[in-house]
Amino acid sequence: MGKIVSEQELDLLNITVRYVKQDEEAMLSYATQDMFGLVCLFHASLSEEEQATFKSGLQQIIDTAIAHNGTYYLPYEAYATSEQFEQAYQHKQAFFAAKERYDPEHRFMNYFMEQYGGNMNEYSMACPLTEHRHPGIRNDLSILFAFSQKFRK
Repeated sequence: MGKIVSEQELDLLNITVRYVKQDEEAMLSYATQDMFGLVCLFHASLSEEEQATFKSGLQQIIDTAIAHNGTYYLPYEAYATSEQFEQAYQHKQAFFAAKERYDPEHRFMNYFMEQYGGNMNEYSMACPLTEHRHPGIRNDLSILFAFSQKFRK
């Protein structure tokens, strides 16, 4: 991760290491077993150019987490690719099937559904979220990467 942060010139402010207990209740749980998490606080400009660089760097970090049987916490911004989301969240299909079952008219939509919900062409007609998206004022982002680890008792 350090190599990626350096090469991409990401502004990593700090890292907190946390124990993350397995969560079997949430369908999109990032803690599929007892893990430790790295909560990374980045500072990133909101300019299009710097967001593109930041997104690329985070995607490389996410690839590294996945390669080590890890995952990532779903942040507010959709930096991960659809492929990364599918690799990290094994119950994706069950989640979207439940969403479809409980909300067949797609009344409850958001950016997450637009990015990762599969074929959203029909949904965007009912709820054109991208047309109403406002630029955020946040320029610090905290993201958690969780890695599996055997813990000794």
